[in-house]
Amino acid sequence: MISSSLFAQDKKKEKRKKILGTQTSFGIQISPIIPTNLLQANDVVKITDTSMYSVSSLLSYEFGMEIRHSFTKKFSLQSGINFIRRNFEAKADLYSQNESTNEKLKLIAYEIPVKLIGFVRLSDNIYMNIAGGFGFEMYPSNIYVNHFYGQRTSWIQVAAIMDIGWEYRTRFNGTFHLGINYKLHFTDMMHVIYSNKYGVRIDYIDVSGNYLALNFKYFFAQKK
Repeated sequence: MISSSLFAQDKKKEKRKKILGTQTSFGIQISPIIPTNLLQANDVVKITDTSMYSVSSLLSYEFGMEIRHSFTKKFSLQSGINFIRRNFEAKADLYSQNESTNEKLKLIAYEIPVKLIGFVRLSDNIYMNIAGGFGFEMYPSNIYVNHFYGQRTSWIQVAAIMDIGWEYRTRFNGTFHLGINYKLHFTDMMHVIYSNKYGVRIDYIDVSGNYLALNFKYFFAQKK
């Protein structure tokens, strides 16, 4: 009788250990990047005596794969690789030349994030997590559309990453995660330069590249 009770307790502890995720997990993620000025003004406007220039953030996205290694039940290290597509709308109004134009700019980057994650258990299968770390972004090229030239400040850039999220862990069906991500670049991401119809560079705007995103992630169940 005692032996059966101990065996049942051991099985319960083993199940709990697996749900807690003290192991290496592989997952996928997709994150819509929200065009918002909630935390800071990402829509930039520059006004002179003879002209007005603006660059506005549009709905963008990133997706990729992630690897998470749990050191303890409360702390994990996470990395991976992401594809990032940033969309902007650039406008220019030159009053003195009676010239007005606007174009869509599409910037591509590849990111390797490195984050330390802390977990708080809310129920048997639900956890809240807070994460912080850095994202190492690589920009393969500049962009040019008609009168606008998006010039990256560097082909590799570093940003601080701050996450908060909630996840539902199961033993056989993996882990489902919903969260919010904020990325803060240490330098401007790019300069948007405007050239008139004669090809003469008139002015430019600095674009920070900071953004807020929703995180949807799924980590595959580990079979043992």
